Amino acid sequence: MTERIFNLFYFTQNDVIHELGVVVHELKGTDSGKMAFLQNSITKDFLGSRRFLIPRKYAGLTVDAFFALCRLGKHLEVYEEIFFELNAPFDPLCCVTPIVDGRPKIDVTTDHSPFLFSDHKEHPKFGIGEMSDYLEDYMTARWI
Repeated sequence: MTERIFNLFYFTQNDVIHELGVVVHELKGTDSGKMAFLQNSITKDFLGSRRFLIPRKYAGLTVDAFFALCRLGKHLEVYEEIFFELNAPFDPLCCVTPIVDGRPKIDVTTDHSPFLFSDHKEHPKFGIGEMSDYLEDYMTARWI
């Protein structure tokens, strides 16, 4: 069965997200195969993505604030209006990529659940040193 999948982008200027982008694909196959397709299509897709201004309630959203939403697993809320307009399924398969200075910037690949530092202990950007993660230390399992 064919599924609609979404390559999502956010475009930044001076560490502030000013625009969102989306490309919708229809694909058959496994979820891992579809995700690989989206990741392999990033360079082509971001150039031809349909652009949207960031929703008014997120005006001034910084890259750090977006990462805070990722930490809580709430970052896809920024794209809700786009999902609604494009009649996306309740839990769309998607890939989110930041576009910085006109180029994709990929630091880490993760799913859309809350971002926990312990899942990335060996990553050069996040895994340097041993530091406790407040989400893991203070949040209950139902929140993470």
